[in-house]
Amino acid sequence: MNNKGIWTLEEAKTGHIHSILLAQGLAKLFDKAQPVYDLGCGTGFYARYLQQAGFDVRAFEPTEGIEEIAFFSPIERLDLSEEIKPGTYPRAQILCLEVGEHIPAEYEDIVLNNLWYLSDTDAYIVLSWAVPGQGGLGHVNEKPNNYIQLKMHERNRDYCHKQSEDLRALAGKCWWFENTIMVFK
Repeated sequence: MNNKGIWTLEEAKTGHIHSILLAQGLAKLFDKAQPVYDLGCGTGFYARYLQQAGFDVRAFEPTEGIEEIAFFSPIERLDLSEEIKPGTYPRAQILCLEVGEHIPAEYEDIVLNNLWYLSDTDAYIVLSWAVPGQGGLGHVNEKPNNYIQLKMHERNRDYCHKQSEDLRALAGKCWWFENTIMVFK
């Protein structure tokens, strides 16, 4: 993993775990009339599921060579720790799982601003962020839920309690999502 939290391809080959139940829940939550961006998509498991469910999906990941092990294609290069200029991409619904805790705190506001810039004003942002003490491969920036909720509120995105709880209940083998998935609008 580099100093910005980007995994190597070797780390990516063994470091991804997915929940089909969560994928099904995301397909129920998101609106098919709007595109979905899967930011920090890893191997593109959720992007593929959503695309097969009829969504217009774009997947973004900074890991070099990820296409070798990807479930989804194409995967576009994007480093969320670098500022995205507003208007660079059309706005969309956002999925960003297992990203923030890997990126050093000095880039945290850039990451959250990027989510805000990319999200449509009436669309969901589904975000997970590891909580303190959770542990995990390459976690360098674990934050409590209320901290992330406040940061998103500062960006005019409100926490959606019911939708968050609905997705948390679908964590399946990805047990950490029971405490870390948050939905904003």
